[in-house]
Amino acid sequence: MTWHGFYLGLLAFLFGFCFALAGRSFTDMIVKRRWVFAALAIVLFAVRMTYFKMNAPGYLLVIESTCWILSVLAFASKYLNRPGKVLNYLSQAAYPVYVLHMIFLYLGSSLIFPLEIPAPVKFILVLLFTVGGCFGGYEVVRRTIVLRPLFGGLRLGSAR
Repeated sequence: MTWHGFYLGLLAFLFGFCFALAGRSFTDMIVKRRWVFAALAIVLFAVRMTYFKMNAPGYLLVIESTCWILSVLAFASKYLNRPGKVLNYLSQAAYPVYVLHMIFLYLGSSLIFPLEIPAPVKFILVLLFTVGGCFGGYEVVRRTIVLRPLFGGLRLGSAR
């Protein structure tokens, strides 16, 4: 929440926009080098965990994060880039889930964090609550004609 963070975020956005504009050539490049990005991300994560004890310098976190992002994008492009019912459903759900996720994340955190259970269990419960709430909310939205315009105007035939 500083100007430095704002400019870093803006720079990341602009780079992402340029990569998206590059189109197929960028996708082909990251798919071709997906194992390099994944291996580098794993090595940098191991260095951060062991040598830096999770307190790595910012530049190392940026490089590691970029490698994780590029490897996830590359593997998804290689193995998940096929038409199908699941992809169609998730594509239609993307915007409504984006709109709803903070509501369910906040509500789940408010209900689950006060419980006297281990932190990893809290994390899993909040995650399940958020995902379930978002997709449950999406199912309500896609079946309610009045709500559709508020969530990106889902196609009228999408409730089937």
